[in-house]
Amino acid sequence: MSVLLHVRELSAAIGPYRILHDVSLEVPAGSVTVIVGRNGAGKTTTLRTIMGMTRILSGRIEFDGRDLTGMRPYQIARLGIGYVPEDRGIFTQLTVEENLRVAEREPGSLRRRLPVIFELFPDLERFRSRRAGSLSGGQQQMVAIARALVNENRLLLVDEPSKGLAPSLVRKVADTLRAIAREATVVLVEQNLNMAAYVGDRYVILEDGRSAGSGPMEELARDTDLQRTYLGVSGRAVAAGGGDR
Repeated sequence: MSVLLHVRELSAAIGPYRILHDVSLEVPAGSVTVIVGRNGAGKTTTLRTIMGMTRILSGRIEFDGRDLTGMRPYQIARLGIGYVPEDRGIFTQLTVEENLRVAEREPGSLRRRLPVIFELFPDLERFRSRRAGSLSGGQQQMVAIARALVNENRLLLVDEPSKGLAPSLVRKVADTLRAIAREATVVLVEQNLNMAAYVGDRYVILEDGRSAGSGPMEELARDTDLQRTYLGVSGRAVAAGGGDR
């Protein structure tokens, strides 16, 4: 399987503080790669740095063989990379459809993509004229993910989609991400190990801003010692389900 995204010895800083220290990871095309680690490990910073939103000190980021290092976020987005931030970043005063239209890069993209979006998110079709701020937390998360699908992105960077959601909604978001992964490569930051195992094909562990391990998701799902050491969970095997897409 070819590598779509390659991060090589990446170091990055926020203001005067160095957050990432020689982080390296490979994302195979057509896969879901989950970045895991404790709070403060550098997971969100890694996504933001790939997206050109954090200052790079050293290293290299390649997308389909093209060097992204030093590019502006809008330039990176135009190459076919979508980003769903941890805080969702929706416009609460705009309607659902207006939120989607804001994400449109080329005229006509939203019209072409609406059938796909509404198939994945039937609630958004019903509430397309409702202000996004009036929706539930789970529905707002759907809007955030749907905006990344307005354009035909080849790579989606999704940060903590299960955060703050009820367990029933977590499973719904997980199912949606698995469906999305049939047409786009996904890099997912996720604290919920059960969801990570259900969605992911591969894992990458970060610890204190450094790469600490990677491999097939089945390996992490069954290795309770690895879970305890790097994730701080009590240590129980979970079922990995990403491989049957």
